[in-house]
Amino acid sequence: MNKTIFLYVAWIIAILGTLGSWFFGEGSGLKPCPLCWYQRVCLFPLVPILGVAVYKNFVPIWQYVIYQIFAGMFFAIYQLLQDYMPGKQMFCGKAKACISKDVIAHIPFPFLSFIAFLSIFVCLLCAIFFQKKKKT
Repeated sequence: MNKTIFLYVAWIIAILGTLGSWFFGEGSGLKPCPLCWYQRVCLFPLVPILGVAVYKNFVPIWQYVIYQIFAGMFFAIYQLLQDYMPGKQMFCGKAKACISKDVIAHIPFPFLSFIAFLSIFVCLLCAIFFQKKKKT
């Protein structure tokens, strides 16, 4: 299997996540909370970075984006867990709205964000695996 397929898929996931975030944030008028903005800060730069990695066929890009991906996953998990925190101490006043808004089949925004970051991470792991497998 070709390792560039996984780079393409990771790039497409980043593009779809960015477009979805823009659509719901700007097109639908749902103003993002600070935690949503932190997730956007982690996601949006992945589009050009992974795009260049696809163009150059540069699998070691994972070394440069891994912390960005983990930060995005952390903010998404933290936002999801706020609903279960005692006393409902929210990071921001609008965090509950982000958790309670369902996008597709009763799935909240932070969960979709987490799945996007996790999928990008898995795609990069697969690209690394198939790169090493090809060398041996």
